[in-house]
Amino acid sequence: MTPSQSDTTPALPQTVIVHLDAAVAPLIPNFMAFGKEQVRVMREACAAGRFEIIRATSHSLKGAGGSYGFDRVTELAASIEQAAQAADAAVVDRDLTLLGVYFNQVTIVYD
Repeated sequence: MTPSQSDTTPALPQTVIVHLDAAVAPLIPNFMAFGKEQVRVMREACAAGRFEIIRATSHSLKGAGGSYGFDRVTELAASIEQAAQAADAAVVDRDLTLLGVYFNQVTIVYD
């Protein structure tokens, strides 16, 4: 761990691979675009202290992630939702960073 890392900050993986059923392949580009847009919306809401927007948006993303097989999206969105309910901007910001990185780094393999 570098001196600038906190003990509570999870490491960001270099590569994330998700295996999905080929039947959902046509839906995934829209889901990925939707997810990235939701991260942007929640970042703006966090900057404005609008935790109810973050809570509702993360709740929706939590369900969508699970529906498509993106378990990490569901995990991070659940954490963001809980942090928003507690108005914990630091945790929201940390997990939004992780979620944004996830959406940019995930590699999808269709089986």
